[in-house]
Amino acid sequence: MRDGAILRANVFRPDAAGTFPGLLIRTPYGKPTGGFERFVRAGYVVAAQDARGRYASDGEYVPFTVEDTGDAEDGYDTVEWLAEQTYCNGNVGTMGASYNAWMQWMLAKMRPPHLVAMCAYSIPLELTEMNWCGAFRPARRVRWWMTSLAPDLRRRQGLAGPHTRTEAAARRRRRGGGLSGDSALRLLVGPGYGFFRPPRR
Repeated sequence: MRDGAILRANVFRPDAAGTFPGLLIRTPYGKPTGGFERFVRAGYVVAAQDARGRYASDGEYVPFTVEDTGDAEDGYDTVEWLAEQTYCNGNVGTMGASYNAWMQWMLAKMRPPHLVAMCAYSIPLELTEMNWCGAFRPARRVRWWMTSLAPDLRRRQGLAGPHTRTEAAARRRRRGGGLSGDSALRLLVGPGYGFFRPPRR
């Protein structure tokens, strides 16, 4: 990256000579180690990259809830890096859902010269559109954080597990599924959580 950080990717290429268009997936959830055979057979080079500060990549992770995450610059640099590889023909597209789609929109605003297509799906225009009628569902947000993002953060800080999404999901199932609304509010807000509770009838 432009600041010297190394963001690691798994690259999957066709088993043939020549240059191919690139497909980029950037993710905070751990870069996939496979599953792209259909794209490779169709003649694409696929690069799946761990976002900054996640899994095998250097740097500090900044979640999307912060205004300036650096994902725009990292995405731009990665698109241009992929376009310059000897096996790429200079045309790069991006793909992915949800958080991975958000990362695409961040890099798109910088207009990388070699970005020719995006497939960014399953992402709301605003976070209030993520749930029915704009409802705030703290248990759902905390559960997502605990199973999807926290395990790698715990591993990097030398804390006890779970250290993978699979371990975190298994622990949640063993403990009976989830958080009550009160438990989630307590985690998100702290001692003043009672203010956010609906009135008792």
